[in-house]
Amino acid sequence: MSCPANSHLPLLPLLTIFCLATFLFVHVSQAIVSSDRRFTYTNKDDNLGSLRQAYDYGGTYRSLPIYNFPFTLCFYSETHYPNAFFLVLCMGDDSNHVLCVWEANRDMPIREGATLTL
Repeated sequence: MSCPANSHLPLLPLLTIFCLATFLFVHVSQAIVSSDRRFTYTNKDDNLGSLRQAYDYGGTYRSLPIYNFPFTLCFYSETHYPNAFFLVLCMGDDSNHVLCVWEANRDMPIREGATLTL
């Protein structure tokens, strides 16, 4: 005796449910990093030192202690936005002027005293 063809669930709804469940589990999960493994940097003179002159457009920058020569991560401020800082990747070293090659938050600058947590 054979089973009727309609007695089994069709494959397409099962595949759809599987894909939806996978999508929800993957996008809902969050990485939990313990506080002793986080790095926090505050954009202030006390923590990172005074502003230095950058090579491009007359801006100033503060280097973060995250670097691998010739690259360094910095808070960068342009001359026409005096209290607006951008997270940038620069080339060069602190003994010379640096050249900014990548900017992270171009449309949403941060202010003095803002923190970066990695």
